[in-house]
Amino acid sequence: MSLEWKRARAVRWSLPLMSTLAGHSHREGLWLILEQDDAIGIGELAVWPQFDGITLDIAERGVRDCLENGSLLSEIPAPAQWCVVSAIPSLDVYQPIVDSAVLLWRNEATTGDDPRDRRLDTQLDTQLDTQLEALTRHPPRAVKLKIGRHTSEAQRIARVRSCLPSTELRVDANRRLDRDEAHALFEATRPLDVSYWEEPCAKFEDLAALAEAGMPIALDETLLRLDDGRIDGRGIDERMGHFAAYVCKPSLLGARRVEHVAELADRHGARLIVSSTFESALGRTAIARVACLLAPHESHGLGTDAFFREDFDLEPLRTSHAHAKERPSKDVIRAWLDTLTRSMMLRDAFELRK
Repeated sequence: MSLEWKRARAVRWSLPLMSTLAGHSHREGLWLILEQDDAIGIGELAVWPQFDGITLDIAERGVRDCLENGSLLSEIPAPAQWCVVSAIPSLDVYQPIVDSAVLLWRNEATTGDDPRDRRLDTQLDTQLDTQLEALTRHPPRAVKLKIGRHTSEAQRIARVRSCLPSTELRVDANRRLDRDEAHALFEATRPLDVSYWEEPCAKFEDLAALAEAGMPIALDETLLRLDDGRIDGRGIDERMGHFAAYVCKPSLLGARRVEHVAELADRHGARLIVSSTFESALGRTAIARVACLLAPHESHGLGTDAFFREDFDLEPLRTSHAHAKERPSKDVIRAWLDTLTRSMMLRDAFELRK
């Protein structure tokens, strides 16, 4: 891929989280900073190896291969694709107006992971009640409930529906159920009007069978294995029309797969939900623009800012110009990056010059 840039450099960042997430207390990532004569673009790399095995080091090498060796986007890891493509335009920090579903989640710092432990039930119930008490004052358009660790998930789903009778309810089991468990839970909660179930099982065959049996299924992590209309080498186009929604994670899918997933959703009449994967404030802003472009009327999965104890402040960039949709100047961006570097929030990774 040929890019027009005079200077390319990358910086790594590490942000503290409110609680442990997938065993980590910090979220780490990389910014690719491309400079041209009159503009600066910044693309973010924020990987999730638990989903696809791609580490930050692997993705960084992909970014460098693209810039130094002219590798095609199709030849580098998907997260590296997204990083490069999102850095090409001059930096845009305008925050579009887009709705986001509220995530009902568990605090990993205070709960275990053994579903046989009834103390876990109590902790999960307490956390959910606390979250619901706050939400009932101003009910959101949509919520997503994480399940798979409680001994009576049907009761938790019913609790959410009772407190939020008019809110769209989505359920995410994070692939923790087998096909029979998922179908039984669907039947037990059918009157509760769950709009869709996000990847209750790990195997595509199970998800497709449940969807074909009438359970509204949303594909998520499975889409990371999508390649030219095939998943794991098997043609699946004739089965894609049975799914209720596709959850699209741009920073993991990469630009090419995002386009493919959007086309599939349009072709099959499925909902398209754009989701963040715990990116920084800068990365989430880029993803919000994708959500606004592809599905402006949906409630997307962008509410991961609450997981960060500390994050990047974009307001100096947004308040540096008169109109909301104008972009900050190179001098303003450089001063902002210098401030972050002096505060130790950024550290150099590599630099290239033409």
